[in-house]
Amino acid sequence: MSFGIITLLATFAIMGWTIGLAKKKGAHFQVLANGDKMLKNHIIFAILGYFLGILLLFFIGIGFYFGWETKDNETWSSYIFPIVVLLAILYGFIHLTFYYYNHRVIYNAEIITSYNAWGKTSCIKWEDLTDAEFNKNMQQIRLYSKQGERIKMSCFLYGLNDFEREFASHHPYMIQRILNRSLF
Repeated sequence: MSFGIITLLATFAIMGWTIGLAKKKGAHFQVLANGDKMLKNHIIFAILGYFLGILLLFFIGIGFYFGWETKDNETWSSYIFPIVVLLAILYGFIHLTFYYYNHRVIYNAEIITSYNAWGKTSCIKWEDLTDAEFNKNMQQIRLYSKQGERIKMSCFLYGLNDFEREFASHHPYMIQRILNRSLF
C-alpha cells in the first residue's frame, strides 16, 4: 500500500473520529459567569497544529543537517516546491493552533457572538437573523443578519445540540437549514 493511500485513510479516520466525538459531545457546553453559553473546539485541532509545527521543525532540521547545499546544475526554481511546502505547513500550524485557542461561539437569548481563528468577532442578534445555511465543503454553519454581518461556526464545536434548541426557539422555520450536518 502506498504512503498516499495510508495518509488518506488516516486522515479520514481522524476526521470521522473527530466528527463522532463532536456529535457525542453535542450537549456539552460551557456556561460563563454571566450566564452566556460557550461552544468550543475539540483538542484534536491543537494536537494537529502542534504536529504540523513539529513536522516543520523536522524538515528544517533535515535541511540544516544536509546543509541546504545546492548542486551545480540546480537553479533557484528547483527550490520553489520545498519552500511552498514549508510555507503551507507553517500556515497549517499557525491556523490550526489559533483555531483551537480562538474559535468559539458565545450566545444567550439575545445575541450570538463568534470568534474566528484570528480573534475577529462577529455578532448577530437573534431578531436580526435573516438566513442560515450549512456549507458541506467547509463543514461550517453560516448565519446572516439584516445588516450584512456573517457568522461562520464550525460544525465540530461542542454544544451544538443546545445551540440548535436555542436557534429553534427563535427561528423554528430556519432550523432545518443547519440540521443536516454530514460529511458526505
